[in-house]
Amino acid sequence: MKHRTLTTVLALALWATALAQTQRWMRTYEGSGAGSTDVQGSVVLFDDTTYRALMIWNAAGTGYLKAQGIGSAGDTLHTRTVLFPGTAFGTGRGLESAGEGDWYWAGRQANGGTTGDDAVLVRLSSLGDTLWTRRVGWTDYDAFFALCLTADGGSCAAGLSVQTSHQFLLARFDGAGDTLWTRRLGDAQRAESCYSIDTTLDGGFILAGYKVQSGGQYDLHVMKTNTNGQLQWQRSYGSPWSDNIGFATVLRNGRIALAGGERVSSGSNIRPVLYLLEANGDEVWSVPDPDPPWFGVYFAKPIEMDNGDLVVSGGQTLNGVQVGMLSRLDSTGSLLWKRYYQTTDLPNYTYDVRRTLDGGFILAGTAFDSALVSQDAWLVKVDSFGCLVPGCQVFDAVLEQVTDLRDALRLWPNPVPAQGQLHVAIDLPAGFAPRGPLRLALTDAAGRLVQEHAVPGGVLAFSFPVAALPSGLYHVHLLDGSRWLSGGKVVVE
Repeated sequence: MKHRTLTTVLALALWATALAQTQRWMRTYEGSGAGSTDVQGSVVLFDDTTYRALMIWNAAGTGYLKAQGIGSAGDTLHTRTVLFPGTAFGTGRGLESAGEGDWYWAGRQANGGTTGDDAVLVRLSSLGDTLWTRRVGWTDYDAFFALCLTADGGSCAAGLSVQTSHQFLLARFDGAGDTLWTRRLGDAQRAESCYSIDTTLDGGFILAGYKVQSGGQYDLHVMKTNTNGQLQWQRSYGSPWSDNIGFATVLRNGRIALAGGERVSSGSNIRPVLYLLEANGDEVWSVPDPDPPWFGVYFAKPIEMDNGDLVVSGGQTLNGVQVGMLSRLDSTGSLLWKRYYQTTDLPNYTYDVRRTLDGGFILAGTAFDSALVSQDAWLVKVDSFGCLVPGCQVFDAVLEQVTDLRDALRLWPNPVPAQGQLHVAIDLPAGFAPRGPLRLALTDAAGRLVQEHAVPGGVLAFSFPVAALPSGLYHVHLLDGSRWLSGGKVVVE
């Protein structure tokens, strides 16, 4: 794995400034009460650094949407709950800002009677009030899974249409929500579904999802349309065996980054994979995740960084538990870093990632709360290195960040005198099994590693002098073999 180091004084100064301003937090949000299953597929950022997210659940045949305004530190600003018969969330960026403080949600809604579900586009106010709803559907089943904005102030939504066969659904709306056109695209003899959409340099659209081939295997599938939604080309990508859904982003140079999951042999688990495609769909390269072949996929549109790197989120199964994942790769597909996030030892899922105004990222999905009572909406806000705690990038062997052990580390005195000793007490939950020797590490305010201490086996209290440290703010990290477990801040006087 490649690692990049900032070497100049200017770069370090800028880095320290960014670290001081970057928000890092992880929150779960309960929609319908303890014990319920709340689903969240996307998050959207507003210019004032606040966020909007949508929780969805169904109870007694009724669908509920809870629109949330979320502050830059993860606090809930306001909520609105709306009744929708039989709803489902849109993954792959089912939310987008509509301008003027409004935002869009694309998904599906039950129609009632003898007809199937309709795809719906909903415009919401900043406070989450429903301004209008537009439906697209025929007689069977239709749903939107993805959404993008167009240069003329309108939007385009994509998903699935089932009318005797599964095909890509594409619909174009103007700024008032009026439907300009709808398209059903694909092979009526093969099941297909679209999970992401992006605009192209020529005003057309790139759609990505999956297609079932003649042998019954699933492949990543991409379609290119013109500005009127007319199909220009389509291509499938993947292994000879069943793979996973694809999510595509059009890059600044017109090429296409396609993320998903595929197998490397008939009996292997699915692994995350990233493709780089020419604008006409020709493959430039494809890179499967280089880590051991545990189960995992990329499950969101890649983000193109200013230098051409790509950041993409998804999930992997580690030690039998599904966890959220965020990776950064360079323009050749080489992995620069990868982070894992989890709330508990129960499944965690991420469905969307956005770049934030402070240079970091925010991931959206679902996770269990720390009480293991219910599956809730889940947001993870990290810095530009994917860290929930400052300086995690300095620990080369640490990929996973456990996020429910905040009380496992106690530090005193705080502030600590310059010639004194910092005392640390470790209180891990009963039954918690470290995956290697415990160690304590100190990073300074710029994220640089300044001290590291092995914790003797069986020791629950630990002390060390701080005389060698300049006065200032430091972060204390508790780690085991491959995980960041807990941490805290301390000031040296």
